[in-house]
Amino acid sequence: MISVVLAVALIFPGINGVEVYNDAPNIEPSGAVWTDDSLLFVDDGGEVFELRDDVVTDHVVLRGSACPDNCDLEGITTRGDEIWVVTEWSSTLLRITFADGVLESHSAEHCVGYDSTYGAEALTYVPDTDEFWIGKQADGRVYVVRLVDGVVECVRNFSVYPHYDLSGMAYGIDPNGAPWVWAIWDAYNKGAILRLDGTVVAEWALPDDSQAQEGIAYNGHIFLAEDNRGVRRYNPWLLMWRRP
Repeated sequence: MISVVLAVALIFPGINGVEVYNDAPNIEPSGAVWTDDSLLFVDDGGEVFELRDDVVTDHVVLRGSACPDNCDLEGITTRGDEIWVVTEWSSTLLRITFADGVLESHSAEHCVGYDSTYGAEALTYVPDTDEFWIGKQADGRVYVVRLVDGVVECVRNFSVYPHYDLSGMAYGIDPNGAPWVWAIWDAYNKGAILRLDGTVVAEWALPDDSQAQEGIAYNGHIFLAEDNRGVRRYNPWLLMWRRP
């Protein structure tokens, strides 16, 4: 399945980017999500961080057999009060807490495939359908899965562009109350807004042309997680989203 592109080309809807976290080269942010009052982001070395007011307020290091794929974390999302991350090689979904580490582990390898170099790179949760969207780097496709009684069910997958390197996704609600997903492709320096059927309704070039943007989050401001520059926050110049 290939999505329909009916897009409006826009300038990136954020300006005046400022760095809110950078510990390069020790930490390489690879995915981000905004909660009610904090930003969460993951590192591909198995670490998860919480930022409040641009200060790290919580942190957990995931290791061992409970965290497969050498704990190469590439995406993070929330489902209600739960925190979920995805590993790159086997597209394993992990439910975690900062206090206890890994609580659940569910492989989506049978849906997404195994790839230790260009595997899962993005993750978001769509509450409208109770589904996780996993973005794969190798083919740029979105793989939609659902957890049913602890088992990952493959729902569908689709291509947005003839691009690889889908690197970040974030669920949101548009100003009219309709759901959509923001997605980014770092190798192409491109961002887009998708409806839940995969239709592209807007697209833009990402700022700075770093080709390293691996996560996107929104709270009124736009956050980009860049694996070589940390986390940057942009002021919105265009009202395009409200929190669910």
